Amino acid sequence: MEEVLINTERFNSEISKKIFDAIIYILLFAFAVIMVVVGVSHVMAASLFSGAFYFLIGIADIVLMALYRRGEL
Repeated sequence: MEEVLINTERFNSEISKKIFDAIIYILLFAFAVIMVVVGVSHVMAASLFSGAFYFLIGIADIVLMALYRRGEL
């Protein structure tokens, strides 16, 4: 009976970790998309420096997503 309880607890913790990972990915992806869109809109409005800055923030967020996926964060 103890094995069943331990396996169930491990299963529940794995599911909650996967849900937490999915939420992190969704938030990071949404932030990256918003930053890239804001960067492009700033460039279209002839504000090149701030547009490039926002675009780089979006790229850095994508790098953070990759690092989190590899388990380095």
